Amino acid sequence: MSLQISERNHAPVILKNHEKMDMKNVENEDKTIIYNILHTLSRNQEIIFSYKIFPKYIFLTLSKLQNLNYDMLDKMYMVSERIENITINFRKKNVVVLIKKKSDTQVKIRKRDLCDKRMAEASASNFVYKNNIRNEDKRVFTAIVKHFFAWTWKSVACHIDLEKEGDHYKVHVTSLMTIDYKKLRVLDQMGPWIHNMHIDLESCVLAFEVSRTETINDVQQPNKKSKYN
Repeated sequence: MSLQISERNHAPVILKNHEKMDMKNVENEDKTIIYNILHTLSRNQEIIFSYKIFPKYIFLTLSKLQNLNYDMLDKMYMVSERIENITINFRKKNVVVLIKKKSDTQVKIRKRDLCDKRMAEASASNFVYKNNIRNEDKRVFTAIVKHFFAWTWKSVACHIDLEKEGDHYKVHVTSLMTIDYKKLRVLDQMGPWIHNMHIDLESCVLAFEVSRTETINDVQQPNKKSKYN
């Protein structure tokens, strides 16, 4: 895959009409996708963007972002079916959106390099033991740690820190080089007990909360017995 063209917009994005955007060599349909992504983000913050065009993909790089939450990533991903993935690069403090160009060629699926399951299981068990996780929450935290172990396989190991407040946990993941939307979606789909997921690009932290306990507020009625005269 050879690079065709690379352009950068050094000015903050001011969005009015996608047809007026200064984006040379970008087809109008691709420009619309980029416009909608920028429009989704620029409502709350100033953005600088650049893009590189390859024969099969466009790499849209968004910088000057400070905070993102999972809901915002979800909205970006839903902009078009041609958005393949969204990657957060903590070291470069930017977000890269992979946009697939229209093509009739067949996609080749490469064999994935799977992590060692035994090592992942051992790492998860050690984490649960060291952090004195409640019995009710061991299964979910074992799954969480195994996911991160797999995602950082053959890369720099991440650090997972917990703040416990009764049956509520605040999770901070640091030392991540990158994390992408599809991985975060897997985490989100583990269950409703994982919530408030957000990314701080300035501090290079992925944070989310875990709460497993369901409070039942049913008022217990007194046990009524029939009286027989």
